[in-house]
Amino acid sequence: VSQSRYDRTGGREMKPGWLKPAQAAAYLSVSLRKIYNLKKDGVLKFYKLGGSTLLKVSDLDAAVERGLKA
Repeated sequence: VSQSRYDRTGGREMKPGWLKPAQAAAYLSVSLRKIYNLKKDGVLKFYKLGGSTLLKVSDLDAAVERGLKA
């Protein structure tokens, strides 16, 4: 398991298919600010799991298929 999977999760491994906002930004090749703006605009939904804020990879993929503009 890579070190990044332990990033701020209290040593717990993240479930596959979930990304933190910074990871989602890298996944979509956009800025972190863009991720938060997409949330504010209702394009992306954030989920809370314990103390972590996560996004579903499937939601990110669906946003791209709907024509998300970087």
